Amino acid sequence: MKVLHVLNELKPSGAEVMLEKAAPVWAALDCELHILALADSPGPFAEPLSQAGWQVSHLIRSQGLPSLVRSLIKRIGEIRPDLIHFHQEGISLPLAFAARLSGIPMVRTVHNNFPFSGVLRWRKALERVLCRWMGCRYIAISSSVQANELKRFKNPTELCWNWFDSKGFRPPSPEEKIQARQRLGIPPHQIVLVSVGNGSDIKNYKVVIQSLALLKKPDLHYYQVGHSHPAGIDAQKVRELSISHQVTFVGAQKNVIDWLWAADFYVMPSLFEGFSIAALEALASGCECIFADCPGLADFTSMELAANWVAPNAHEFSAKLDQLIRDRTPNRALVNNSRLTCDLFDTKSRSQAYYKTWKRIVERKQL
Repeated sequence: MKVLHVLNELKPSGAEVMLEKAAPVWAALDCELHILALADSPGPFAEPLSQAGWQVSHLIRSQGLPSLVRSLIKRIGEIRPDLIHFHQEGISLPLAFAARLSGIPMVRTVHNNFPFSGVLRWRKALERVLCRWMGCRYIAISSSVQANELKRFKNPTELCWNWFDSKGFRPPSPEEKIQARQRLGIPPHQIVLVSVGNGSDIKNYKVVIQSLALLKKPDLHYYQVGHSHPAGIDAQKVRELSISHQVTFVGAQKNVIDWLWAADFYVMPSLFEGFSIAALEALASGCECIFADCPGLADFTSMELAANWVAPNAHEFSAKLDQLIRDRTPNRALVNNSRLTCDLFDTKSRSQAYYKTWKRIVERKQL
């Protein structure tokens, strides 16, 4: 079975990393794997995907919709896939139109709890109706995404949970935790907060920064791992509150395990998520997690995972953090988090579920 995945610029974010990790599983199931990036260039993650076994190509997205559709149809004809798998929200209708004209069955994964409202909400609902009419099947990455699609857009989806590299994350021993801090130059006395993810309004990292100012604990230090907010909002808030000595913007890191092992608390105050791979990695690493009680993170509440959920505002967040700092007793349930996440969201079983969906759709087309 030949499957063509269509994405935007290839970056080391959730969807691309999952595809990289799943490549050996799908190759073992006799899948020929293709990725088409719609961007001015393939992107920085094109090479890791190629090394994992993907055949990567790209088309310039900014060429205008008529030209883009023609280019897509031509590329589809060159690759001749059995199935096309879309991952975009922005241009889903032109992509579905190109697949329909090419006569290729298609699926689309919805990767987020899109909060569209007003006219945009109804436009997106109409786009989904038209895509389904052209034969597109929809997949949701979490139960909250599935519920949001049905309630907000009247869009039925099949649930296929996300996955992560379960082999790469585990709780550290006490010695490994000390060594991780030493490698990162973190003093032993610091109470360390860590977040992993690129800064944006949705990530809501300003809540962590405001909490530091409210708590006034000099030994409390926040390390923000990932690209900073593109408009510099988080850095501006740090300067306004005069807590530069308590916040470090680490930047993007290829390997985040040392940061997770060094953390006393993993913090995620997002306004909403689709289904966070970074949260899975933190849970699997045995971190004491403080999550926003929001779509995409609240999904974990039904899975017997030990974590803390609070409203995504500085008052609630700082109160929970203060409580946890005062009660620093070892939490044995955190070790169980690692086992549960690896059992529930391992790459092999979850990517095999995708394969079964592809196979069912292709076989139905062949009939």
